[in-house]
Amino acid sequence: MAVFPEKGIRLAGLEVNFPSLEEFYGLKADTLVYDNKDKELEELIKQLKQDSIRVDQQIRKQLRDSIERAWKKLQYPNNDKTVLYDFFNKLENAKNEKVRIMHFGDSQIEADRITSYVRNELQKLFGGNGAGLFSIEQVTRKMSVKQTHSTNWQRYAGFGRKKDTSIKHTKYGALLAICNYSPLNNNSDTTTYESWVSIKKPTASFSKTKNYKELSIFYGNSPSKSFVEVFADSISILKDSLESGDPVKLKKVKFNKTPKEIYLRFYGKRSPDFYGLSIEGENGIVMDNIPLRGASGTEFSKQDRACLKQMFDFLDPSLLILEFGGNTIPYIKSKERAYKYGKWFGSQIRLLKSICPNAAIVVIGPADMSKKEGTEFITYPLLTEVRDALKEHTFKQGGVFWDMFEAMGGSGTMPKWALEEPPLASKDYIHFTSKGARKIAELFYQALKEDYDLYKAKTTND
Repeated sequence: MAVFPEKGIRLAGLEVNFPSLEEFYGLKADTLVYDNKDKELEELIKQLKQDSIRVDQQIRKQLRDSIERAWKKLQYPNNDKTVLYDFFNKLENAKNEKVRIMHFGDSQIEADRITSYVRNELQKLFGGNGAGLFSIEQVTRKMSVKQTHSTNWQRYAGFGRKKDTSIKHTKYGALLAICNYSPLNNNSDTTTYESWVSIKKPTASFSKTKNYKELSIFYGNSPSKSFVEVFADSISILKDSLESGDPVKLKKVKFNKTPKEIYLRFYGKRSPDFYGLSIEGENGIVMDNIPLRGASGTEFSKQDRACLKQMFDFLDPSLLILEFGGNTIPYIKSKERAYKYGKWFGSQIRLLKSICPNAAIVVIGPADMSKKEGTEFITYPLLTEVRDALKEHTFKQGGVFWDMFEAMGGSGTMPKWALEEPPLASKDYIHFTSKGARKIAELFYQALKEDYDLYKAKTTND
């Protein structure tokens, strides 16, 4: 016998009602005659009502669980999951070639948070070693890179509210920042400047990042020839010049086995602009962690396009992950502004796709963020409008979207995470703790891995 909720159900926006059991049998409570048979029937009706309530609760729970699972999945333009098939195919061949993933984001990913877990899981599955790209002068130390350097290194960022006016160009490369060891714009200086960088195996890191076979040095915008000497465990293995000239250049060093220490000695009358160093395996997954503190994700179009493309051509990424939105939300005061931000962000995706035509794009939307109103912390009022605008314009550019806000639990989740033991969010109710970042990384990786598994099952059956 079918049992229906007493108040009916809604299907496609319509309310559907069903007769009660009393009405179905032509019985009413106030007309029942309480002989033994009628009492048995009444008990049966009561039991069926209770069963109906339980079934209704189960249905609601199943629907809620189904919706929550759906929010945690990757979302595709026109629900077209083939958007990532080229990337998944490259993963299949990663044992024989490098597959580079570049994870750009705001301060939520500083210190290699979120990236490190995803990188490790992918490297375990598809091979690969090393931590990928990093700047010589870092804002926050990465857990995956143990690096020190001489004190004369200076970092100049191509983004942020207070850009250094001493830099007269916008050639900042793929990390949107450069490092330099000599004074800027001092053409008459004849002094030879020296600097050094030391790279050792990290202690608090995944084992895959502790081993690597290649070091890449990206540099350019060089006013004159300079020099580099590379030591592996105190033994000099390379002494070479760094060419002068404007374009981005690459100097690559290979090792038979991972040194305990790589020591780089740079010297010259004028320092080139150094766009970054990268430590990698010979094949497999290379995943870069590129935090842009304070950035909104709209900074790519402010860079010198030729310089950006030259470095991306060397890197040849297969996937770009863009995790932004959090720095913009506090300043969005209307739905119109939210939409304009999303549209501007979409133009950045379009630019990156033109520079990296072989790379897939995955956008990670903002997390829940709270502000104090009275005595309570509430989610920023226009956060979902920003999220929706980012998703809409990601889809318009053929990108994939992952909704971090809903995946972590939706509105009001950040204060709850801050009260967890141990805490998953900090008391600013905006940033994750390391454990919270790990949880987000696990959720994102599960979504990516689930769709890879579906791809693999489909292509295997075909």
